[in-house]
Amino acid sequence: MKIIRRFLAFFLIAVAAGAAAVFIEVNPADTQINGLGLNFLILPLGAWLIVFLLIGVLLGWLLSLPSVARISWRAQRSERALKKRADESASK
Repeated sequence: MKIIRRFLAFFLIAVAAGAAAVFIEVNPADTQINGLGLNFLILPLGAWLIVFLLIGVLLGWLLSLPSVARISWRAQRSERALKKRADESASK
């Protein structure tokens, strides 16, 4: 099962990389991003869009970590409380 999961992950990454390559080929206009007084690299427009998409996904994931951790801790605490109550009721 682990091998199938790894193969599926590799396949999805390969498909995403292929789609990104096609997207960059379709949007070939050389573009330079200027911001904060800096001149960044000159890359095709498609590459810039993919870079900023990945940055946005990463930031979204990082900003959601505290709430996900809080929910996970609450679930673990509830599971421990339920297990403790089950053990207490089983011992009576």
